[in-house]
Amino acid sequence: MADVVVEFELWATEPALPTSPHGDRFEGSFTVDTGRVVLGSVTGSPSDVVIELPVPGPFRLRAFRAGTPTVNADFPDLDHRHERWLIQTWPSSTESVGDRRPVR
Repeated sequence: MADVVVEFELWATEPALPTSPHGDRFEGSFTVDTGRVVLGSVTGSPSDVVIELPVPGPFRLRAFRAGTPTVNADFPDLDHRHERWLIQTWPSSTESVGDRRPVR
């Protein structure tokens, strides 16, 4: 089980790497035809967040995850973690999307 806090950053161009340390790192790409993405979970759909993107098309993505084990009083027999995720994304093309727009 994990409690997760996600910060989503939308950039006009590739951003600098974050200054704070993060554990796991992923880089990739995705294409958006609708102009929006959804941050969601299989088990947490009421908490899903829809993010409107300024342009459809291909985007680059860089994601970081850091976590620490914690104790959950409701489920003491299960492994439990508190995780912080940082997701940075920017268009693959030269179309401008404006300034950074963090969504939490």
